[in-house]
Amino acid sequence: MALMKCPHCGKPYEIKTFTVMGVTKNLSVSQCNCIDEIAEKERLKNELEEKKRILEKKFKNSMMTPVFREKTFSMIDDSPQKRKCIEYAKNFKRHQSVGLSLIGKVGTGKTTLLACVCNELMIKGYNCLFTQVTDLLDKFIAARRSNDERAEEKLTNWLLEFDFVVLDDIGREKYTETRLELVFKIVDKLISHKIPISITANPEMIAKLKKIPDFEAILDRLNEACQLKFEFNGESYRRVS
Repeated sequence: MALMKCPHCGKPYEIKTFTVMGVTKNLSVSQCNCIDEIAEKERLKNELEEKKRILEKKFKNSMMTPVFREKTFSMIDDSPQKRKCIEYAKNFKRHQSVGLSLIGKVGTGKTTLLACVCNELMIKGYNCLFTQVTDLLDKFIAARRSNDERAEEKLTNWLLEFDFVVLDDIGREKYTETRLELVFKIVDKLISHKIPISITANPEMIAKLKKIPDFEAILDRLNEACQLKFEFNGESYRRVS
């Protein structure tokens, strides 16, 4: 009788004789680890696919646009701000890290740096929100106008599931009494639940916000929450020569 061979590596099986309850049988026994190796490769493949699925879900939930999903620190020129942001992402701790404040001219890389921070944190398993205040306020206003009495509560609970929140380009939004009340509620909720808030803004937008009645309390809370403060005084990367 021809010896059986492993269909994967071609190594011949070994014939072993067993006697059970007086009955003797010959069995072909594999002498390789192909089955175990294939099973391990399949396990690793499934594990990688699951990690990709989870990461994609985090990206989708983050409200980050595809352009900023692609941002990495390796794309940015070296600078003190970049080094500090890399260190921040490396040492980030849920409910312990402070927020970041990036203030400077248009096109100096503020938003890109915080996108890099978010991407690093999401790869590490954290949940991040990356949005402009206007978009977040629109969500809450829509919730208030919906027929679901618990819509705003659900949205608040969704907000509090994040580990790191970026409010990008603040100051460009228009404020009504309702929107002022909502942005105060959002900032206060995040701070009271120890969720780090980070912001980007242009100096003139901060100056504009200071002139809005009742916004001073919001700025005070953001100033306290965003303890790491970076200024950007360089030329715009977007300028066409």
